[in-house]
Amino acid sequence: MKRKRPGFFLAWVDMLYGQMAGFLFLFVLSVMLINPPQASKPSINMNAEFMIKMSWPDNNFDDVDLHMLLPSGKHLHFRNREVEYALLDHDDLGTNGSYQLNGQLKRVGSHLETITLRAIVPGTYVVNVHVYRINHTAPGDGGSAVESTPVLPYPVHVTLTKLNPRVDELASVDVVMHELGEQRTAFAFTVLPNGFATVDYTTDTPFVPLKEFASAAGTGPM
Repeated sequence: MKRKRPGFFLAWVDMLYGQMAGFLFLFVLSVMLINPPQASKPSINMNAEFMIKMSWPDNNFDDVDLHMLLPSGKHLHFRNREVEYALLDHDDLGTNGSYQLNGQLKRVGSHLETITLRAIVPGTYVVNVHVYRINHTAPGDGGSAVESTPVLPYPVHVTLTKLNPRVDELASVDVVMHELGEQRTAFAFTVLPNGFATVDYTTDTPFVPLKEFASAAGTGPM
């Protein structure tokens, strides 16, 4: 006795697979229509080319500010921290170096402000230091008030580092600050079209408008 060929069953399976493929195609098409693929955006190279760092003595609570005058004449500072390709990372108030550990306030004694230049833009840059505020005390470990030390005069350390194609420190200087409101030029540097830079320690360019950045004496955090 001959066995019957399962023709009807195979036809039914073929029809089922065809319907599933059709539904899948329609689903994918509807998703693409609702969310069309976005054209790829050109990537922006945000690598830093130069870095300027400023630090002042540990456990001193004064508010010392880092300023930069760009070749365009624009002024980078704590109230205008991103100008074109230049960025000031944050404003160290002198009293804000603390953190919580197991519910207790712990003080970070060191101070640092950093400027990065994210492009090679030829021209001359001027880097200035300004003593904005004197804070005699600040919360110490556990929250108790501690005295600021050392007091003026003290050195403020400023460096210039070229980051590409290799890390190379181009300038390092200690600028001694003597009094509240004082402004001094740490150095100027000129970026050449080929990316190299020359440093001038002799320039004195007081570009910070002190009337706008009025200094203030204080006994605690700003």
